[in-house]
Amino acid sequence: MSLNPDDPIVVAVNVASAANVRRTLLALCTDERLRQYTLDFLYRIEPRLGAEEQGRKEIRPEDRRLEDRRLEEWRQDQLRWQEVRKRLEAELAVERAKLRAVEEVAARWDNMTKAQRADNKTKEIRKGTNAVRSSDNITASNPSNTTATITTKTHCYEYRSHKVASAHHDQPLTYPERHRLFPDDGGVNPQHPTARQAPTQTIPGNNPLKKSSSTNKRKAASTLAVCAQCKEAFDTADKNDSTACQHHDGDLECDEESDVWCDYYDGHDGPSRYSEEAKELYPGGFIYSCCGKDGEQDGCRVGRHDVSWTRTKWG
Repeated sequence: MSLNPDDPIVVAVNVASAANVRRTLLALCTDERLRQYTLDFLYRIEPRLGAEEQGRKEIRPEDRRLEDRRLEEWRQDQLRWQEVRKRLEAELAVERAKLRAVEEVAARWDNMTKAQRADNKTKEIRKGTNAVRSSDNITASNPSNTTATITTKTHCYEYRSHKVASAHHDQPLTYPERHRLFPDDGGVNPQHPTARQAPTQTIPGNNPLKKSSSTNKRKAASTLAVCAQCKEAFDTADKNDSTACQHHDGDLECDEESDVWCDYYDGHDGPSRYSEEAKELYPGGFIYSCCGKDGEQDGCRVGRHDVSWTRTKWG
């Protein structure tokens, strides 16, 4: 049995363009052949819509309950994950707040350390200035204290001119110097022609003090030498056994990870950490390339003193 093209439903299906209109017409089709014709028409016009309508089946009640249960479980899982996410975000916010607090404390400590170092340097400078002033005041107020007078005057005179005779045994004291250093000593007549000569030097070139010093120097130069390995003075007359010299074969290198350089700023706290002066002032901040020990530890090599370097400390 064929469908009548003039049937109002067939005409309506043929002229329908909207998907909702087509679904409505499909629902009105009670005749099976008309319904099949409508599905074929929809499949030709819109294959996706036709396949969807053709493959749709009626959902059973038990399947609907299963779908509802699965949907409810999915919703519960979403709620639990939202709670877990909120808790993790709260913990992360707390940790970030702690980190900011630690950074603020570290910044304040660094600023306080810099200010404290500057304050300590200022105090040291003031302390040294006050010590010099107090020593001058003690000397001026108590001239009878010969020891304090000699010490203070000798220090000042060495600092200003470096020509104090007491620092050099081979140079005699002149009368102004003796009078300045020993004001209570009246054994020298300022009017005597030989007042500016040393009391012990009566013949030019015959200074016993100078002669003794030269003898000791020649003796020291003949028996003492400096080891080329450990850079220490040793007596060549002593026994030079296999355990006499303890030294390092490597060079001192700056240890950037040492605690000595934690709060150290080159040029502000002292010389550059790569200079030779820093090796003498802060040996703990350097390590030997041969063994990895710091500069304050003993040598890693033990042997005899190297006498090939004959230059002495006094030669």
